[in-house]
Amino acid sequence: MKFDYSQKELEIIKLKDEKIKIIIEEIGYIERECIDDLFQGLFFIIIGQQLSQKAQVSIWERAKRMLKSIDPVTISTYSVEEIKKVGLSLKKATFIKGIADKIVNREINLNLLYEKDDQEVCEELTKLDGIGVWSAEMVMIFCMNRKNVFSFSDTAIKKALKIIYGHKEITKDIFENYRRLFSPYCSIVSLYLWEISNRNYKNKLSKKNINL
Repeated sequence: MKFDYSQKELEIIKLKDEKIKIIIEEIGYIERECIDDLFQGLFFIIIGQQLSQKAQVSIWERAKRMLKSIDPVTISTYSVEEIKKVGLSLKKATFIKGIADKIVNREINLNLLYEKDDQEVCEELTKLDGIGVWSAEMVMIFCMNRKNVFSFSDTAIKKALKIIYGHKEITKDIFENYRRLFSPYCSIVSLYLWEISNRNYKNKLSKKNINL
């Protein structure tokens, strides 16, 4: 599954801001893998907290090999120590086990999140141990395909805004101005901001004399 958005939506975004238009046209359509199962998505996001993407993917692939199945019922049968063996810290293994147990015990129903708006989803997810605002926002984008999520907690997004618009600092007020500008497609714009925060793309754009 990939994050789903259309060329028509990109065209609308390009009308909102000239610099974003240049960036979209230079980079082209971005494909990002998603996980449509909410429990698996939470598992994957918890793995990646404070880790590089490479390490996150490596542990995720190991978990899929070592554990019978990445679903709440199966994971709830494992001990924290057994989950930890895939390469997780004790704290992360405890968080994952705790979420699985809550689902199995019917203390939470992740499927009900699809009926809620973004703010409500964030509020519900952050009630879970191990899930902060940033993690909830990533779940909304990469598991629920929510298209208007803009994470103030994401350092790469703020770095890209500095690069593109020349800010020395991204305050909450400045960030909210960009949220309003790019709404209702903030998640799509975020894909391009993550790419711009990568030094290789910055160099590539500079070589083409695109003034960011």
